[in-house]
Amino acid sequence: MTQIKTIPVRVASLRLGTGHPVICVPLTSKTRIGLIEEAETAARSGADLAEWRADFWLKNHQGEQPGGLPSVITDLSCLMQDLKEALLPLPLLFTIRTEPEGGACTLSGETYNSLLMAAAASGADMIDVEVFRQDRHRICRLIEDLRRSGSVTAASTHDFQKTDPDEVLLSRFQYMHETGADLLKMAVMPETEQDADRLLKVTDEARRIYPEPLITMSMGGTGVKTRIIGWQYGSCLTFGTTGNQSAPGQLPVRVLKEKILVNCPDEMCPDMSNRVDICR
Repeated sequence: MTQIKTIPVRVASLRLGTGHPVICVPLTSKTRIGLIEEAETAARSGADLAEWRADFWLKNHQGEQPGGLPSVITDLSCLMQDLKEALLPLPLLFTIRTEPEGGACTLSGETYNSLLMAAAASGADMIDVEVFRQDRHRICRLIEDLRRSGSVTAASTHDFQKTDPDEVLLSRFQYMHETGADLLKMAVMPETEQDADRLLKVTDEARRIYPEPLITMSMGGTGVKTRIIGWQYGSCLTFGTTGNQSAPGQLPVRVLKEKILVNCPDEMCPDMSNRVDICR
């Protein structure tokens, strides 16, 4: 079978899918002040990208807003602008992780879609889309609308209980590919080290089939190595912390960078730089 070449995706000043690992820092505070402080720390951390895990903020914030969804959207949009300013020069990934996929809040499909569109309108550089929570038609339309608004999209799937057989994981990549998203993201929970090894193997196989850059990780302590060497198998991004973890197994940014460099050939990452001239 002919290997498909990965087509890098530009996210603001970054290119994902070039073979160099990108490090992303999650912002998980439940409050505006806490998020701004986390963003300022992330901007100084040496990471390449930040992720606003907005589900933590939403769970804490929604009950305070008597105006309902319109009021929440207004507050979200204002906070998005503040975070982007605090994060400079890092781009921002926007994520609402729902409870069925390990997140902090439960939302209807309509509310979830409205919040993602609001984030895109507020300047999110990249948006995570849980593609298995709604029917294919609605998800494909949502991704098309998000891309039209100017945001890069990452189709995602998360299993905090297990690592399915290889053929099931590959079928999920196929489904995510068919949604039209720019990147394909998969996180699973290993029961054994062999499960983590299988995730790396499946990642390597998927990158030979699909042109979209991949983001994969095996969670928890058993899967830590996938966060360090996953880029060698085709995963273009890994998550590192400057404070709280957003998923089990994440390492501090400093430790993650040191471990990646140990496993990185000199010709691949002398400076770990993924930035490009945005005017080029």
